[in-house]
Amino acid sequence: MALAVAVTAAPAAAAMELEAVLSAPMASHLVRSEAGDSIAWVENRAGRRSVHLASAPDYAPREVFALDGDRGEPLSALRLSTDGALLAFARGGGPNAFGSNANPASLPRGGVREVVLLRTADGATVSLGEGSPAAFSPDGAMLLLERSDGLYRMATADAFREEAPAPDALLTLQGKTSGAVFSPAGDRIAFVSARRANHSLIGVLDLATDAVTWIAPSAWQDEQPTWSPDGRSVAFLRRRPLLIGERLDITAGHPFRIMVASADGGSVREVWSTGEPASGLAQFLYGRTLWWPQADRLLFYSEHDGFLRLYGLQPVAGAEAGALSPAACEVLGLDVAPARDRVAFAHNCGDTNRRHVAAVNLASGELTALTEGEGIEVGPRLLADGGVAVLAGDHRLPMAATLHSEDGSERRLTAPPPAAFPADRLQAPEPVRMTAADGVELHGQLFRPPGEGGEHPAVIFLHGGPIRQMLLGWHDRGYYANAYGMNQYLASRGFVVLSLNYRAGVGYGRDFHLAPATGPRGASEYLDVLAARQYLAGLDTVDAGRIGLWGGSYGGNLTALALARNSDLFAAGVDLHGVHDWSLPMPGEEGRYWGLTDDDKPEARASSPIAHIDGWRSPVLLISGDDDRNVRFDETVDLYHRLLDRGVDARVLVLPDEVHGFHRHDSWLKAYDETAAFLAEHLGAAVGEGAE
Repeated sequence: MALAVAVTAAPAAAAMELEAVLSAPMASHLVRSEAGDSIAWVENRAGRRSVHLASAPDYAPREVFALDGDRGEPLSALRLSTDGALLAFARGGGPNAFGSNANPASLPRGGVREVVLLRTADGATVSLGEGSPAAFSPDGAMLLLERSDGLYRMATADAFREEAPAPDALLTLQGKTSGAVFSPAGDRIAFVSARRANHSLIGVLDLATDAVTWIAPSAWQDEQPTWSPDGRSVAFLRRRPLLIGERLDITAGHPFRIMVASADGGSVREVWSTGEPASGLAQFLYGRTLWWPQADRLLFYSEHDGFLRLYGLQPVAGAEAGALSPAACEVLGLDVAPARDRVAFAHNCGDTNRRHVAAVNLASGELTALTEGEGIEVGPRLLADGGVAVLAGDHRLPMAATLHSEDGSERRLTAPPPAAFPADRLQAPEPVRMTAADGVELHGQLFRPPGEGGEHPAVIFLHGGPIRQMLLGWHDRGYYANAYGMNQYLASRGFVVLSLNYRAGVGYGRDFHLAPATGPRGASEYLDVLAARQYLAGLDTVDAGRIGLWGGSYGGNLTALALARNSDLFAAGVDLHGVHDWSLPMPGEEGRYWGLTDDDKPEARASSPIAHIDGWRSPVLLISGDDDRNVRFDETVDLYHRLLDRGVDARVLVLPDEVHGFHRHDSWLKAYDETAAFLAEHLGAAVGEGAE
């Protein structure tokens, strides 16, 4: 799919500027009303975040809320009422381990985390205080809010009164209450209660009697309650909890059972199970995975056959699951049509390194392509008039809210990028393949500098996760969209850039992301980094003595590991908030050891960069925010000083109050400016090389 947008490119001889490359608006968090006649989404334009709305029949987009300036306050968790008259969303980042909200702009009185309720007719807004919006009642009369101490409700008719009451508590049970969803009639609420003993329960709150019914309470981890269309039953996923002494392994498979229970708690039955331990779902990438669109049809994701696919299932014991998506490819982002007769999802079938959107008719099983071509489309939202809204981009333009009408026409709803944005100068990266020493087949995207005369320096980009995949264009996740823009920028400055999709990532099947001996269990993915270097060294346009790396989070770990193990092969690197010692717990979660027991810690440390620090010789730039909630900031402090003690050219860029995924646009510019300058200095490329 080619996105038709009028752009003004910079003169061909002028060097691309980083600020210009990252200046285009990026759309995210696309949602629709249950009626299917209104959509809403978030846009981030160089740090200015805003909420936009479009409604039938013309779907003319309008901005309904904005935060001026680069405040670093995310807008997320969008919820539209059934008729689209009300919109709720969360403003700001949540608390860290000390209870402080994210405050990357270092506001003197702290950061904001609140629920905003907006009336779409006139744009009027009101703050409902701390929390996150969970769901509107079917009639829009009530909004549920999830807070740290339980579930709250707000009568929407009262919210805009001059002296409106505060939201009142519905559930303040032990543990954490989440996953709240109204019954079809709006008289009951199903929810998840995560208890302190590593199990979780499904409950149903009757609003008329103010009583809770527990649904098949047990010593399992129950989650994702889903109502039957008639409101008589609740389906949910049941998983094995962590036992005493066990640790969560976010890189493992997560097998599950599908349970169906009567909503009054009277009966429960297992209707399907993934079976083997390696089956189920990968990490926390996919969010919701269970739907009940029709009386005789449950839908769910599973990768029990080797790829993450969509399945249909009758809600009866012993039923067989039938695949609704093609084999040997993966799906994500499902939406059920307002009429509940079809579903749409994004997939990589036939185009492994991109995403497109398809729909399935639930009656016939017929699969229809809704988008195709050389673009990237995700997040489909099926509309009542037969059209579909998606987030769409390509190698030139970042994700934009885009409307595909039933007549085949296509319209971009997000405004065009600014004149300085160099859309026409961004190259289409080349899909490349290579093989690791142990035979694992790898994919990557190659960016070449303009002109390409002579030998150039080269860098390998390593994504985080590790359950991620870089694509042949702008990514739909902001972190990786910025990384894609940075790779384009480095190529324009004279570097050959190879973005590597190493083992343990997604997009290539279960065996790839559950590859043995990865991370703290042997770092087998380092073989992929070596294969990427060998590939670059074999190009006649690359100077093999000037190959470096850069990456973030898990990719920062691999960058540091390469410099520690093979400073003879890698001349320099930039490590953004990387993990340097796998044997340490994650921040704020003392039990989160990537599934490691105490007996595993020696191997985990041996698989870490810190274990090989005495062989580290190459220069490194370490970048991190000191309010990182994903990776311990003290790992950056520790590595930096240990390298200085050994005489290594180590430098550090600390971003005060910034979080792991940098909320402020200015933080990305600072980090990437320093990265480009550091790589240019140590790989022998002038910052302007390749610009003429």
